[in-house]
Amino acid sequence: MKTVPMIATMTWYHREDYPRLLALFSDRHKLHEIYDEWLQAAETGFTNFEKKGHRVVKVFIRPDEIQEYCRTRGLSVDAAARTSFANERLREMHERGEITLF
Repeated sequence: MKTVPMIATMTWYHREDYPRLLALFSDRHKLHEIYDEWLQAAETGFTNFEKKGHRVVKVFIRPDEIQEYCRTRGLSVDAAARTSFANERLREMHERGEITLF
């Protein structure tokens, strides 16, 4: 039986947005304070997922988008909300034909 690789989303940040995003995140203590440190850890995680045979889709988060997303849903701007945002964006990309899920 052929196994289907897992598709994972990883939230990704632009350098210029990182300080503002950290200020928004209720769980900012879980992230690196310095963008380059976060980027190195994120790239390592990305590579590790790929080495395990998973497809990984980077979903960039902009401050205004995540703030509005959480506000309209009554969510705290935390890891769970970022994951939900990324997964919703992946679904939207699939619906627009920008990405295939299988």
